[in-house]
Amino acid sequence: EDASGATKILYFDADQTITSSNSLQDDDYFIIPLVANAEYAFQARLQVTTTVNTQLKWQFTGPSGFAGSMAYAPQANIVGFSALDYEGSSGIARDNQRFMMWGGVQTGGTSGDLTFQWSPNYSHGDAVTVHKGSWVTYWRLQ
Repeated sequence: EDASGATKILYFDADQTITSSNSLQDDDYFIIPLVANAEYAFQARLQVTTTVNTQLKWQFTGPSGFAGSMAYAPQANIVGFSALDYEGSSGIARDNQRFMMWGGVQTGGTSGDLTFQWSPNYSHGDAVTVHKGSWVTYWRLQ
Protein backbone atom coordinates (compact mmCIF):
# COMPACT_ATOMS: atom_id res chain seq x y z
CA GLU A 1 0.00 0.00 0.00
CA ASP A 2 1.35 3.40 -0.99
CA ALA A 3 1.55 6.18 1.54
CA SER A 4 -0.30 9.38 0.71
CA GLY A 5 1.75 11.71 -1.48
CA ALA A 6 4.18 9.09 -2.85
CA THR A 7 4.47 9.71 -6.62
CA LYS A 8 4.75 6.71 -8.93
CA ILE A 9 5.78 6.80 -12.60
CA LEU A 10 4.66 4.33 -15.27
CA TYR A 11 6.91 4.51 -18.35
CA PHE A 12 5.86 2.88 -21.63
CA ASP A 13 9.03 1.09 -22.81
CA ALA A 14 7.54 -0.37 -26.01
CA ASP A 15 5.03 0.58 -28.70
CA GLN A 16 1.53 -0.91 -28.51
CA THR A 17 -0.41 -1.29 -31.76
CA ILE A 18 -3.95 -2.39 -32.61
CA THR A 19 -4.81 -3.15 -36.23
CA SER A 20 -8.18 -4.12 -37.75
CA SER A 21 -10.11 -4.14 -34.48
CA ASN A 22 -12.28 -1.68 -32.61
CA SER A 23 -12.52 -3.91 -29.52
CA LEU A 24 -11.15 -2.19 -26.43
CA GLN A 25 -8.00 -3.77 -24.99
CA ASP A 26 -6.16 -3.19 -21.73
CA ASP A 27 -3.16 -0.94 -22.09
CA ASP A 28 0.02 -2.79 -21.11
CA TYR A 29 1.32 0.08 -18.93
CA PHE A 30 -1.54 2.38 -17.85
CA ILE A 31 -2.64 0.26 -14.87
CA ILE A 32 -2.82 1.95 -11.47
CA PRO A 33 -3.26 -0.21 -8.34
CA LEU A 34 -5.84 1.34 -6.00
CA VAL A 35 -6.47 0.58 -2.35
CA ALA A 36 -9.96 0.72 -0.86
CA ASN A 37 -11.37 3.98 0.55
CA ALA A 38 -8.70 6.22 -0.96
CA GLU A 39 -8.33 9.11 -3.41
CA TYR A 40 -5.76 9.38 -6.19
CA ALA A 41 -4.70 11.87 -8.83
CA PHE A 42 -2.96 11.08 -12.11
CA GLN A 43 -1.59 12.72 -15.21
CA ALA A 44 -0.56 11.04 -18.43
CA ARG A 45 1.20 12.02 -21.65
CA LEU A 46 0.33 9.71 -24.52
CA GLN A 47 2.03 9.75 -27.92
CA VAL A 48 -0.35 8.28 -30.52
CA THR A 49 -0.16 7.76 -34.28
CA THR A 50 -2.55 6.41 -36.85
CA THR A 51 -2.35 6.00 -40.61
CA VAL A 52 -5.81 7.43 -41.33
CA ASN A 53 -7.98 10.21 -39.99
CA THR A 54 -9.64 8.13 -37.27
CA GLN A 55 -10.34 8.33 -33.58
CA LEU A 56 -8.84 6.71 -30.54
CA LYS A 57 -11.60 5.24 -28.37
CA TRP A 58 -10.95 4.69 -24.67
CA GLN A 59 -12.53 3.73 -21.38
CA PHE A 60 -11.38 3.28 -17.80
CA THR A 61 -12.29 0.22 -15.75
CA GLY A 62 -11.81 -0.09 -12.02
CA PRO A 63 -12.88 -1.79 -8.83
CA SER A 64 -16.52 -1.90 -7.78
CA GLY A 65 -17.65 1.49 -6.49
CA PHE A 66 -14.90 3.63 -8.02
CA ALA A 67 -15.67 7.11 -9.38
CA GLY A 68 -13.72 10.00 -10.79
CA SER A 69 -13.34 12.71 -13.37
CA MET A 70 -10.76 13.70 -15.94
CA ALA A 71 -9.83 16.22 -18.59
CA TYR A 72 -7.59 15.92 -21.62
CA ALA A 73 -5.79 18.32 -23.97
CA PRO A 74 -5.22 19.58 -26.66
CA GLN A 75 -8.97 19.09 -26.84
CA ALA A 76 -10.80 21.36 -24.42
CA ASN A 77 -13.64 18.93 -23.69
CA ILE A 78 -14.17 17.92 -20.08
CA VAL A 79 -15.17 14.30 -19.70
CA GLY A 80 -15.77 11.95 -16.78
CA PHE A 81 -15.51 8.30 -15.98
CA SER A 82 -17.20 5.93 -13.61
CA ALA A 83 -17.77 2.25 -13.03
CA LEU A 84 -20.49 2.40 -15.71
CA ASP A 85 -18.14 1.67 -18.63
CA TYR A 86 -17.37 5.30 -19.46
CA GLU A 87 -16.08 5.68 -23.00
CA GLY A 88 -14.39 8.76 -24.42
CA SER A 89 -12.81 9.52 -27.72
CA SER A 90 -10.17 11.92 -28.92
CA GLY A 91 -9.68 12.95 -32.52
CA ILE A 92 -6.29 11.73 -33.68
CA ALA A 93 -4.87 13.09 -36.94
CA ARG A 94 -2.71 11.25 -39.48
CA ASP A 95 0.52 12.46 -37.88
CA ASN A 96 1.99 12.07 -34.42
CA GLN A 97 -0.39 13.39 -31.78
CA ARG A 98 0.53 13.98 -28.15
CA PHE A 99 -2.12 14.58 -25.57
CA MET A 100 -2.25 14.98 -21.83
CA MET A 101 -4.80 13.58 -19.40
CA TRP A 102 -5.42 14.71 -15.84
CA GLY A 103 -7.75 12.91 -13.49
CA GLY A 104 -8.85 12.00 -10.02
CA VAL A 105 -10.16 8.67 -8.73
CA GLN A 106 -11.96 7.74 -5.52
CA THR A 107 -12.42 4.16 -4.41
CA GLY A 108 -15.14 2.72 -2.22
CA GLY A 109 -14.72 -0.34 -0.03
CA THR A 110 -13.05 -2.41 -2.78
CA SER A 111 -9.43 -2.29 -3.94
CA GLY A 112 -8.35 -3.10 -7.50
CA ASP A 113 -6.76 -1.63 -10.61
CA LEU A 114 -7.71 1.45 -12.59
CA THR A 115 -7.07 0.26 -16.14
CA PHE A 116 -6.97 2.35 -19.31
CA GLN A 117 -8.44 0.49 -22.29
CA TRP A 118 -8.21 1.72 -25.88
CA SER A 119 -8.70 0.85 -29.54
CA PRO A 120 -9.34 2.50 -32.91
CA ASN A 121 -12.90 3.82 -33.01
CA TYR A 122 -13.42 2.14 -36.39
CA SER A 123 -12.25 -1.25 -37.66
CA HIS A 124 -10.93 -0.51 -41.15
CA GLY A 125 -7.57 -2.24 -41.34
CA ASP A 126 -5.35 0.64 -40.25
CA ALA A 127 -3.15 0.60 -37.17
CA VAL A 128 -3.33 2.89 -34.16
CA THR A 129 -0.19 2.95 -32.01
CA VAL A 130 0.47 4.25 -28.49
CA HIS A 131 4.22 4.81 -28.51
CA LYS A 132 7.18 4.06 -26.34
CA GLY A 133 8.01 7.14 -24.29
CA SER A 134 4.43 7.75 -23.18
CA TRP A 135 4.08 7.97 -19.40
CA VAL A 136 1.72 8.19 -16.43
CA THR A 137 2.37 9.64 -12.99
CA TYR A 138 0.00 9.04 -10.10
CA TRP A 139 -0.13 9.61 -6.41
CA ARG A 140 -2.42 8.82 -3.52
CA LEU A 141 -4.02 11.90 -1.97
CA GLN A 142 -5.52 10.20 1.09
